Amino acid sequence: MSQATLLTKAVGTSRKEMVAMVMEQIQEDAQLVVSAKNGDKIAFGVLVEKYRKRVMAMAYAVVQDTHMAEDVAQEVFVKAYRNLDKLRENEKFCVWLSKITYASAKDVMRKKERERVTLQQMIKDQSLTEESVAACLKEERDLNKIVMGVISEMPENMQVVLVMRFFDRLPYIDIAEFLNVSKDTIRGMVHRGMQYIRKRLRPFMLKEKGETTGEGI
Repeated sequence: MSQATLLTKAVGTSRKEMVAMVMEQIQEDAQLVVSAKNGDKIAFGVLVEKYRKRVMAMAYAVVQDTHMAEDVAQEVFVKAYRNLDKLRENEKFCVWLSKITYASAKDVMRKKERERVTLQQMIKDQSLTEESVAACLKEERDLNKIVMGVISEMPENMQVVLVMRFFDRLPYIDIAEFLNVSKDTIRGMVHRGMQYIRKRLRPFMLKEKGETTGEGI
């Protein structure tokens, strides 16, 4: 069952029926994973088509570049295929793939950061221009990158939960089912994550407020 079909069927259904459809999708994934582990490349191809857009969206949320996200997605599915035997719980393929996606996207950003010429380096090298300063400031003020940077400071399990909640927009019950924990556990993790994000973003938000209202000048 495709995600589009699942969404279409969800219209007008009860919460119980929706959960049943999600569980059906999980079982369908598990069967495809078993077939793929046994050498069925067509089965793995079905998984690729099913999750291609999701992986692209998750990768883009981190790298903020369409071409880079496409490269990450390709790398993710190669890694998933090569390491499929390491997946012990076949029904958790979706969560496992999300972890690979997020880790791969972070690796790309770390590599990009190492290659990026910093503002301090440009000053030292006397290569400072108005354009380069504007580019640096724009990058530093990109809220999505700041938020993803804050999320990357958290434990891996909380990173996965927050990405699934805010970037995949999955409800608590679905995340709980995927991770095999209670809904209250997920709700608590999201609450703690949001507290940490607010705390880390407070200086940035105060700076923004000062600039827009004229305070601090």
